[in-house]
Amino acid sequence: MALVVPAQGKIVSHRTLTLRQFAQLMAFNAHFIPEQENKLVQTATLAIHRLLSEDTAVDTGEARSNWIVTIGGPWPSAVPPFSPGEHLGKGERANLEAVQALAAAVVTQRRYSEIPVYITNNADHIGLLNEGVVELRPENAPINPAFVENAIIDGLNDQGVRAVQFWYP
Repeated sequence: MALVVPAQGKIVSHRTLTLRQFAQLMAFNAHFIPEQENKLVQTATLAIHRLLSEDTAVDTGEARSNWIVTIGGPWPSAVPPFSPGEHLGKGERANLEAVQALAAAVVTQRRYSEIPVYITNNADHIGLLNEGVVELRPENAPINPAFVENAIIDGLNDQGVRAVQFWYP
């Protein structure tokens, strides 16, 4: 395995690195860590958000429209549907496309110094939908309990993250 020592531009074996060369190599590579972390957080956030918004059962569009991505703190309250209706069904596109476009616009504004990213849903019935309560589902919608947890796990798995633990208040 060969490594390039940036300050000297030399290719050396990992076995011949001096402590100083190793420190220079680490300092050089450290520059890229925040940028790569930011890209990972952005892509993981969008992957999770996409799954959450696509997997949300849709009747009026309220629950789907409330998957709001923010930086620095959670969204404080419920929002009305972007495109309200009745008995819209999971295949509706207007609320889905609007909420996903909003998420993409927010995520691209994130910089690595702004560590926390939140995906919030303040719709009153989102917890019950996640529990699979039958009465809240639109007609003919499949029961999909724990779709929130599954979206998080699947979204992170898409990015190569394998360890997730959930805490419930």
